[in-house]
Amino acid sequence: MIAAQGCFTQSIVVTTIYATLGMDAVIDAVNEGIITAIVCNLSNVEVLVARIKEMKTLKTIIYTNDLISESNKPPLPSAPRGVKIVSFDDFVASGSPDEFPPTPPSSNTTAVIMYTSGSTGKPKGVVVTHKNIVSAIAAGSVALETREADDYYLGYLPLAHIMELMAEFVMISKGCSIGYADPKSLTSTGSYPIGAIEEFKPSMMVAVPKIWDIIKKAVKTKIDKGSPVIKFLFDVAFEARSFAIDHGYDTPFFKALIFKKMSAVLGGRMRVALSGGGPLNSEVQEFIRTCFGFPLIQGYGLTETCAGITIQDPEDTRFGIAGALIPSVEVKLLSMSEINDKAGLPYLSE
Repeated sequence: MIAAQGCFTQSIVVTTIYATLGMDAVIDAVNEGIITAIVCNLSNVEVLVARIKEMKTLKTIIYTNDLISESNKPPLPSAPRGVKIVSFDDFVASGSPDEFPPTPPSSNTTAVIMYTSGSTGKPKGVVVTHKNIVSAIAAGSVALETREADDYYLGYLPLAHIMELMAEFVMISKGCSIGYADPKSLTSTGSYPIGAIEEFKPSMMVAVPKIWDIIKKAVKTKIDKGSPVIKFLFDVAFEARSFAIDHGYDTPFFKALIFKKMSAVLGGRMRVALSGGGPLNSEVQEFIRTCFGFPLIQGYGLTETCAGITIQDPEDTRFGIAGALIPSVEVKLLSMSEINDKAGLPYLSE
């Protein structure tokens, strides 16, 4: 994120690469973008150097030491001829605002080339302009009702994903706090003594459906291990609170008796959460909303639209709803008579 913001001040194009796609995808992106510098973790430097001959334009490797322990630090390979290897801290220290004053981009300047995850074939680089990003930030902050310095956002998804990149841009534009975490240590199951959610106590969070499903299963497992009385009380409280939220109110008694401890699992101050990247199961959506007492809303979008096309209103209590159009996009409906819905009826624009 720091590297991206620095690049933007100089009108430098940022290219994101999914590390999980392997080195071939990295090499393709470097060559397609004629990339001269790359930011990576120290653990990736050796593999980059090993295949540097396949990336003729790459001249600078800037590495971070994140999550690298002193006892398990990989050796830094020697730099090939014509290539510079430098730590992120040293690179930042070498900068000078006097020598390199800001060169602000125009609205149509390319900001990011965002590579897709490759789920529908070979990853493609989507060109995103500064105008695209700024308009999506404005629409996103309205849709999420961001509360400036009062909001705390948990960042743990990869920034190579458009949903995470845009969510963080919204937070930064509003002066909110971002707590960075590793997906493996979000809860106490993957870290000691507590997980990142409990430590940071976010008020906002974005996640894919799988994460919400994991949270639901963890809560259900604890309840099922309890006594029959506990299970009975939970079932009664769940039904009552779900009905209440559907009708615009809450159940203070059950909230204090049953759900207060559950709320603490996610830090205790979550006010809204967004699910994206795929359809969210209605049962999971109802379970999270009822147990934790905050709206879990859905969104739908594409890398090409800076993540957002539709976002569900936090006050919309329906399930299986992707929401209304956000102000930064225009949508045209086309008939697809060859594709049918679950009732066997074709999708028609009228």
